[in-house]
Amino acid sequence: MAWLARIGRLGFGAFDRGAHALSRLGRGLPLWRGDVEVTRDLPFADGGDRARTLDLFRPRRPGPHPVVFYVHGGAFLSLSKDTHWPFAMRIAERGYLVCNINYRLGPTHRFPLALVDCIAALDWLAHNANQWNGDLNRLALVGESAGANLITALAICLSARRDEPWARPAFDLGLSPRAVAPLCGLLHASGRSPRRSTTQPLWYRAMRRLLEDYAPDPAGPHALLDPLLILENGVRLERRLPPFFIGVGARDPLLEDSERLHGALRRLEVPVELRRYPGEGHAFQLKPWRSKARECWRDLDTFLKQNGLSGGGADGL
Repeated sequence: MAWLARIGRLGFGAFDRGAHALSRLGRGLPLWRGDVEVTRDLPFADGGDRARTLDLFRPRRPGPHPVVFYVHGGAFLSLSKDTHWPFAMRIAERGYLVCNINYRLGPTHRFPLALVDCIAALDWLAHNANQWNGDLNRLALVGESAGANLITALAICLSARRDEPWARPAFDLGLSPRAVAPLCGLLHASGRSPRRSTTQPLWYRAMRRLLEDYAPDPAGPHALLDPLLILENGVRLERRLPPFFIGVGARDPLLEDSERLHGALRRLEVPVELRRYPGEGHAFQLKPWRSKARECWRDLDTFLKQNGLSGGGADGL
């Protein structure tokens, strides 16, 4: 299967370069209303590594503002906060202070470093949100694909004391998000059942092969690499998990992960809403020209409002 890994590296590399090029082009277009102030490349960890920086999107209207901690996807291997700024901007225009983060990528940086960086970024936010007019009593965690994995694992770390020393600082922050929104989540990253391997798209199979270089072997049934398995196998929580909004395309190869997460959360008696969007594939939320993408963001906006996170901005994300 070495050929599949080579295809994956070439494909993800080309995809990453193209996404960043389009992102740079988009920044120069007059598409935004200008009522959001953007502060880029704030370091959240020592060492000056740009992989450990974040951008803040702050509404210009009076606050304090509810806070959205946003984590990009890319199979733990590609993309960045710079490719996802349009979506951070859309959320911020609704009146939220948005923290859009980078994290170290595989396969150079293996698990758990991406999650370590998420914890460090949330720690930074916990100590700095006030000066940016953010209200951490109204906090939501949002992410798609690999980012959905990371925010789900982060929600577990905020609610349960973990044995991993690097995970304990998350619980010690004492934060209690009001909502978690894993979109099209890659929630079981360490393995798949054989029946799926030959029926999925080539990009998906290449991604699975590359994840073998990112993930430890074996990860273990309770490793935070697989937050879905933790929730399915039972977890002792010291704080209640917040309500979850799960948005996924009905044709997404990862649909089963979202459906299993929905079932696991219901068994744990966690409030959860699952929305399947007909005809849509993976990461359709990131295609704003599609009506179902806009519908998904509106559904998320409604969910945030229902859980006390109204930003007071214009209607619709």
